Amino acid sequence: MRRRRASRVPAYHWPRTNVADSFAIDTGAVILALDTIRDGEAVPIKVARDTKVYIISPGSRVPLPELPPDFFEMTAAELAREQQMRKEQAERMTTLRTREMRERDATLRNYKYKYTLIRLRFPDRLILQGTFGVYEPVRAIREWASKHVAHPAVPFSLQSANTVLSNDEAQLGQAGLAPCAVIHLDWAEAIDGPSLEETLLAQVEPLDP
Repeated sequence: MRRRRASRVPAYHWPRTNVADSFAIDTGAVILALDTIRDGEAVPIKVARDTKVYIISPGSRVPLPELPPDFFEMTAAELAREQQMRKEQAERMTTLRTREMRERDATLRNYKYKYTLIRLRFPDRLILQGTFGVYEPVRAIREWASKHVAHPAVPFSLQSANTVLSNDEAQLGQAGLAPCAVIHLDWAEAIDGPSLEETLLAQVEPLDP
């Protein structure tokens, strides 16, 4: 009786990958994250902008928005105090304040915020609203605006509380733009037509105090 020969199992060839390079990349990312934590820096997270567009009536001021609780990392008592401070913010914006008074106001805002709601006002009364992480740089607002304006080639400046935001690397929280802020966008030259792209103009909603 002839012995039956066992069938040969075909060898499986694993795809060749450079394991050393892959490990080096992953290790480098981990080391960078650990260094960031060790140095006390915040690890930036990607925040959904939730972009919205509004328009205000002529002569109206941009109202400060009501913020959801998840914007804050504070107690109920601190939240109530923050609400009162934001009501007083409009008056502080319109009065001449000394440097000492501004610094004293800043010491009252020693809370920790996770997000900030930015309302960007254009000269034609359009308002672009978006959500940012407090550790994002001012540059993030500039880049976000550039994606939605109808004239991306025209330079513009950003101004908050009569102060030009010239330091693009400053964190939004450190720049006093948390937990919400109204920023004015000023074009460097005259433009024709609306400030925002057409796709956003179809989403405009009225925003009145």
